[in-house]
Amino acid sequence: MKTFLLSAYILLNCLARGQTYSKIILDSEIVSFISSDILNDSIKMTKSIQRKMFAVNLDDFYYKDSSDLIKKNENSQFIFRYHIFHGREYTNHLDSLFSRKDIDFFYTQIKGQKKKENWHKSFTNSILVDNVELDSNHYAKQVMYSYSLPLFSFDKKRVIIIKGFYCGFLCGGGAYYIYERDNDNNWLLLRKINEWGE
Repeated sequence: MKTFLLSAYILLNCLARGQTYSKIILDSEIVSFISSDILNDSIKMTKSIQRKMFAVNLDDFYYKDSSDLIKKNENSQFIFRYHIFHGREYTNHLDSLFSRKDIDFFYTQIKGQKKKENWHKSFTNSILVDNVELDSNHYAKQVMYSYSLPLFSFDKKRVIIIKGFYCGFLCGGGAYYIYERDNDNNWLLLRKINEWGE
């Protein structure tokens, strides 16, 4: 039994070290999710993906307890932000989508990120680029898309990812996108939050 446990520990340790992006989520799961998102886009063309990843910040996705939740409400990108202004409630209502177990798993995933800032291999139907070429009017000759590492719920049935696009001077935008896996293993968009630009 000791030999089996030691072998299992060594195998898991080797697998984690062999990962490019995360010590927690397999590279294949990350690449598969982003590739499926690219393929599900209504615009069917090879996408230019920015090599540099969007950063995933702990303060945007995690709170330890109720006092930390109150403190994090100062952060406009905090996904569980809740406040009332002039009698109107402002919240993303994510408590119905993500449990305490999921929030703690976000913490584990963010802390388990490898110190990589760049994608190393392109995804399905895409190429990696460092920047885009602009025309004389400062518009991009091709739209450049950006992705963060996806954060999975504990049961891996939901995921949240930061996505953006850049199409030139004063042209671009993005949001935090929340997806849910259906019974056929397809990722369906549930909602967008924290939108910017466009």
